[in-house]
Amino acid sequence: MKLQVKEKSMPKSRNTAVTKYDSKRSLDIFALYADADNLELVGPEGFEKLCNDAQIPMDGVLPFVLSWQFGAEEMGKLTREAWIKGTEALK
Repeated sequence: MKLQVKEKSMPKSRNTAVTKYDSKRSLDIFALYADADNLELVGPEGFEKLCNDAQIPMDGVLPFVLSWQFGAEEMGKLTREAWIKGTEALK
């Protein structure tokens, strides 16, 4: 999965351009979805926004698959550590 970031929001249409994995860019994307009161965690609201921005419907199995792919301990919550490991595994 390749995510493209623009300023403070994600594009509404899928961008199929493939870019090389960049760990700094990955953390910049994480920061867009991290909780305001805990910058080490993407909580349920940020996870839902991530899914919406990536055009992943919340009413299907894909959010569970995404959580699993990132090694999340809880559905819909991604730690910075899980994010790093998950994005590195997907590169």
